[in-house]
Formats: sequence, C-alpha cells, structure tokens
Amino acid sequence: MKINWSIAPWWADCVIRSADDELKTLYWAEPWGTKDGKRCELGAEVRRNDWINIADTASKDHRWLLVAMRPPQVSDLIAKGWLESPSLYAQQIGRVERKLSEWSGDGSPPVGMVCEARKRTPNNSGEWISGDVRYLSDYTIVIGGDDCEYVHHPRTLEFRQVRTPEQIAATERESAIKAFMRIGDIYYCDAEKLYDAGARLPQTSKGKK
Repeated sequence: MKINWSIAPWWADCVIRSADDELKTLYWAEPWGTKDGKRCELGAEVRRNDWINIADTASKDHRWLLVAMRPPQVSDLIAKGWLESPSLYAQQIGRVERKLSEWSGDGSPPVGMVCEARKRTPNNSGEWISGDVRYLSDYTIVIGGDDCEYVHHPRTLEFRQVRTPEQIAATERESAIKAFMRIGDIYYCDAEKLYDAGARLPQTSKGKK
C-alpha cells in the first residue's frame, strides 16, 4: 500500500487501523508503541497540526494494526546519530540491495525481500502466501500482506522466490500431466502429448461430491 507522506501531519510517524473495524479505516498516528498517541483519519479535512482522537499502541492488549511506517529521511538518521554522513547511508543502502539480489531462495529471506512462504507440513500441502519481509530475527519473522501481517517462527516456514508467469505455467502443466497419468494409467510421454494437444481435465466445483 502506497502512503502519500507529503500530506501527513508533522507528528504522524505511522499509519494504523483497528483490528475490529470491518471497513479498515486508516489513521495517521504518532510513533508505534505510544500510549495515548494522537491519531486522525486519512483524508480528513484537518490542518497538518490538528489531531482528532487518541490511539494507545503501547498496551499489551491493544487492538491496533500497523499498516505503514514513515520512511526515514537521511537528515533524520544523521541527527539521531544513526548515520555519520549521506555517503555512509548510500553505502548501507548498497549493501542491503546486494543482499536482496543475492538471495536464491535458500534459508530465510532478508528484510525487504518480496517472497512466497508457507507453513511446513508433512505432505507439503500448505498454501503459499506472497509478501515482503518486514522483520527477521532468530525466533520471529514478520511478512506483510496486502492488509495484514503474518508473524511466525522462521523454522516453521519454507520460502521461495516469487515465481514468474512462465514458472507458474510450467507447474500447472506438470500437475496436469501427472493427473492424466493417474486417471488414464498412461506413460508420461503420452500424457505430455495430450496436454500439449490441448486436452484438459474438467474442473470440479468446490463442495461438490
């Protein structure tokens, strides 16, 4: 989700929404983890210094979900002592980009990587989800989806790179060929010819016996 931070109140450090709100209304909010922090609805006609309500994102049992964080500016990082200079910032960004480009799908993906993940099961039947890695430690990984975040232990998941349309088509072709072999009791080469000739198995409706 893209957030236009140029129109955000100066005090807003993140975008949040309530876990109980079916409409998924978004709010500007003070830094995540703030007790009784300011918040106001995105799109509300308020001046940049105004705020309407409060949101407690510090309590253990709060019901707020983090949607996005304000991207840090280089000047902010230097002022906080996290960076010595813009050139050092460029070097760090370069190292992150190299790390992202070097991940081959083995092991846990680095923070910032868009990948696919699913729970490890004995028969590998879990559903793959796609998202970006927002946090990673030895015991926790957070993967962001369209409007939610998935939190797991890295060892409970298996990962792979986001597949290309060609890879998806190849997987579907292979599955269909194996289905022909099971149903027709035929060799792989014959099932392959059937598929390439345009033969397809009828789709069954879900819930239909």
